[in-house]
Amino acid sequence: MKTRAETFAWNVKNQLGKVHRVASLEKVPALVRRLAEQLGLEPKAVVAAASDLKDLNWKGLEVEHRPAGIEDVLGISRAMAGIAETGTLVFASGKSNPPSLNFIPEYSIAIVRESELVDTSEEVWVILREKQPFPATINMVTGPSRTGDIEQTLFLGAHGPRELHVVMVKS
Repeated sequence: MKTRAETFAWNVKNQLGKVHRVASLEKVPALVRRLAEQLGLEPKAVVAAASDLKDLNWKGLEVEHRPAGIEDVLGISRAMAGIAETGTLVFASGKSNPPSLNFIPEYSIAIVRESELVDTSEEVWVILREKQPFPATINMVTGPSRTGDIEQTLFLGAHGPRELHVVMVKS
């Protein structure tokens, strides 16, 4: 039987997302640097100001903690949960985690802890009901942006990120 993390990872990949696993949050900046290099991107990103991301050592990357703009190519955000049954990321909007990071940059990297994974979407709503204050916006993202409207050919990045990278943090 698959673990919750294995099921989540399988479903993210099934929705054309890419999954990376790290042992701790401190390993995220090095992974992001490697990804930027592999993708042929400049080593710069717009990063959520969530405290656990803002306090990381981003040496080697030029980072700004602000909402994403049309000129931004790489956005890094913090998911509050991941839904194993669908491979869906759940983002609670706020000043430190603006929704623009999930939808504007061409490449999106979402950070989620394995301990924040749930089995079903119903479990997310239970968690959200306890969240105070309740977020102004909840965004659920399943895979990169895509469309099949053009001659019924799958096209990634039509209305948002062309690639979604999910970083699952063990601890």
